Amino acid sequence: MAADAKEVKKIISNSKKNISENEPAVTLQNALTALPTNISVHKGVPVLRITSRGAWKNRVITLSSDKQAFFITHAKLSNNVRAQAASSLPLPFFSPSKGLRWSNDSERYVRHLDVADIDAWQVGVVGTQALEFAKQSIGESDVKDILTIFHHGSKTLSFQVPDQKHREALVEAFASVKIRYNLLSPWIPNDQLLLRYIYYDIDVDKNGTVSSKEFREICKRVNLTPPSNLDKTYAEFAKSSTELTISQTRELLQLVATGDSCMPADKLWDDLFGKDVEEVGPKKLLECFFLGSQGESNMSTKDAELFVSSMKSLGFSSKSKKITKSEFTHFLHSKYNDAYDPAAIAELPSTAKLDLPMSNYWINTSHNTYLIGDQLKSRSSVEAYANALNRGCKCLELDCWDGDVDKVTKKCIPIIFHGHTLTSKIRFRAVCLLVQNYIKANPNTYPVILSLENHCSHPFQEVIANDMKEIFGKNLFIPTQKQCSDGNLPSPETLRGMIVIKGKRPPEADEGVDKSTMSGEDTYDDGFGSEDEEESKEGGDKLKKSKIVSDLANLTLLHGAHFKDFSASIDQRPSYMHSIGETKITKLVSKSEGNAKLWREYNQHHMTRTYPAGTRVDSSNYNPILAWAMGSQLVALNFQTPDSSLCLNDGLFRQTGGCGYLPKPRSLMGGKMPSKKVIKISILSARCLPKPNGAKTGEVIDPYIQVDLHDVRVGDKGTEEHTKESFKTSTVDNNGLCPVWKEDEATFEFEIHSPDVAMIHFRIIDEDIGTNDKLCSSAIPVTCLRQGYRNVQLYDQNNTRTGPFECATLFVKIVY
Repeated sequence: MAADAKEVKKIISNSKKNISENEPAVTLQNALTALPTNISVHKGVPVLRITSRGAWKNRVITLSSDKQAFFITHAKLSNNVRAQAASSLPLPFFSPSKGLRWSNDSERYVRHLDVADIDAWQVGVVGTQALEFAKQSIGESDVKDILTIFHHGSKTLSFQVPDQKHREALVEAFASVKIRYNLLSPWIPNDQLLLRYIYYDIDVDKNGTVSSKEFREICKRVNLTPPSNLDKTYAEFAKSSTELTISQTRELLQLVATGDSCMPADKLWDDLFGKDVEEVGPKKLLECFFLGSQGESNMSTKDAELFVSSMKSLGFSSKSKKITKSEFTHFLHSKYNDAYDPAAIAELPSTAKLDLPMSNYWINTSHNTYLIGDQLKSRSSVEAYANALNRGCKCLELDCWDGDVDKVTKKCIPIIFHGHTLTSKIRFRAVCLLVQNYIKANPNTYPVILSLENHCSHPFQEVIANDMKEIFGKNLFIPTQKQCSDGNLPSPETLRGMIVIKGKRPPEADEGVDKSTMSGEDTYDDGFGSEDEEESKEGGDKLKKSKIVSDLANLTLLHGAHFKDFSASIDQRPSYMHSIGETKITKLVSKSEGNAKLWREYNQHHMTRTYPAGTRVDSSNYNPILAWAMGSQLVALNFQTPDSSLCLNDGLFRQTGGCGYLPKPRSLMGGKMPSKKVIKISILSARCLPKPNGAKTGEVIDPYIQVDLHDVRVGDKGTEEHTKESFKTSTVDNNGLCPVWKEDEATFEFEIHSPDVAMIHFRIIDEDIGTNDKLCSSAIPVTCLRQGYRNVQLYDQNNTRTGPFECATLFVKIVY
């Protein structure tokens, strides 16, 4: 927090002049406006947009003058219109006719991309479905010109920007604006950020103020049912003025939302410091709040003074050395008071090294990465790999099959798809190019593991090996015989920026195999059989085993080995590993009381990959908690399915800055199991909850909160098993802006049996007639859950907090 505060102070000192004490959002606007950017992006950069059907359209990308939005138009905007567009935030936005000369009415529409909507971007790779559709008209030399923007969690915009200077200017603009926005936005109160995000959608006449009619629309947009006497309330508040400023709008919105009631955060201030107290100094804060309510025994007076200084960094008067009630309330709902320990989420410092063997880490892993839907007839897409990597995944699956043979070059073209189904096909080479593009953009990333399910004949396998060596070059980790047979696997630290292959290696002479096997070919029998083989058994179809050529096998570090029992597997080389299907996980653990201990012992030096059952044709997921509790490193999930299991995965790997590698707890590496603990959670209130899928329109939501504990405990048969315990609150009708629950009616107690792997899952649900809509959620490992009055940062189904989800939080009290 202190480091962020120093940077914020530096930015603000260079950009703000006479900022109103009541309008931190103005400071954000001034700070963004003062950001130096290339003049060409303000004048408009000509591009070719690639549509979702692969068509090419001439467009112009323009950065707004306030640097809070990018506009995609059919033609350049004239100066006076650009000034108006810069204050306009709808999607799509209907441009005013003044000063515009369009050839037809459809060209009046302007596509808008708010800075808060942007998730990521990539350059120089065919990495979306739209680009795949347009592939035939994209020459190999043109790929370098491609710019793709990921936004709103799951959407993409792809462009060809032929001019290199324009392309670089756009990338620089996206990066600089987004980085500065991310740095400044946490210092803005949630409701003020939300009002900034929607304000110009509602200000239809673009006069910079809000009328009574527009205020009514704001209420609906932020999920607050307007009271029947709203017009009267508005008139009394506005007094002589006919319309309100944005600051007045926020004040009236708070008045309409809360009335005379005392919000939980305000009540906490009153209880700690007194109802009539306006400001509190560091010493009082330390004694009553940090040491008392929050249990932060490591806090010192100096820390409390630094906290007050930090809270003064943006928008508020920096002269006072005390904190006000409004500042205290803002802090309670900010990321700096996150229930998820910020120290666990923070990126690893440069001094921290993941220098233990790979078997010591949980690794973020995807199953059937290429699919964007079900397992039978959905599309395969390179975009799915981009999404997985952007989500923090570090182990990707590639199901490789024989494709066509090029008629001209006679070269084999390996493909990826879900074999023996109607899923579409993508080229193996295209996936390699995308992965290499990711490595190039993130040269210090921890290793990306490619898990190859190899069903190819020898000629196609040779191409796979050659393509990987050509495309990955020095980034491809090619293990020596010694590295494959040494006592330990390499560490993630030594493999930074590298691509590691999981598959099959040829057996060695001392393993007692016959000469035909030693020739470099081997059966693919990974664990209980290869994944596809096991799935086919469950589906009643038996596949033939394929053999692997030495050129491909010699690129492989992690070697799939046949499973007999853990006692035998423990004696195998660390580079030998097992893939175990979902149905076998429970069977193995429940087979005997000692199996769980043996599996954990095996996973101290070896790797295990687990994966969903083949019967999950809908691409649903199994619960990963039990597999993690066994010490399995590669717990593979269907990333295209945003269910509770994937949310748990997102929550676990939010640690270590989302780098995809997480040190396993000592209890899974031979240490003592932690004692049971009891946690009491009270749901107090929520703020700025979105409509389903972040929609702009629709009825006001009726939220309730469900809290789930996912744990592992010893069952009646004496073996370990996954358990789930759930509680839910009552429903608050017609209020998603600031719903409140009574503490004595929304307090739940959980007994935690396995604290090192247990997770708490908070789910916000809209109660509706028929199907209840899941709005947002957050999963937090018990080991990362902070006690005291905290806020839970809520995420959309894509594990992002962009757009309207950026402002959504849950205010809770945690006692343990």
